[in-house]
Amino acid sequence: MTGNSDFFINLVNIDGGKVFFGGNSNGKIIGTETVKIGNLVINRVSLVKGLNYNLLSISQLCDSGYKITFQEGVCSGFSKDNSLVFTGRRHGNIYLLDINLENL
Repeated sequence: MTGNSDFFINLVNIDGGKVFFGGNSNGKIIGTETVKIGNLVINRVSLVKGLNYNLLSISQLCDSGYKITFQEGVCSGFSKDNSLVFTGRRHGNIYLLDINLENL
């Protein structure tokens, strides 16, 4: 999920449901399709009005063909040819990804 339509390489506008955030707030799903950031391509991403963060699920990354590994607070994402696409560090219960666009 993202609130930034600039990431989409194709976007289908929809009148979708709602996503509920902490603090009893919510956002409306207004689009869906494929996102591309550097060499990272993810399918079936929702565009959510009012979402201030980009949220990915591991199953969504795996369904898009990436291999994800976790070890001691660090995650790594690899493409089908085993090239490193991103790394992330754990902060509390989430992993923040570092996608170095200069190397992609």
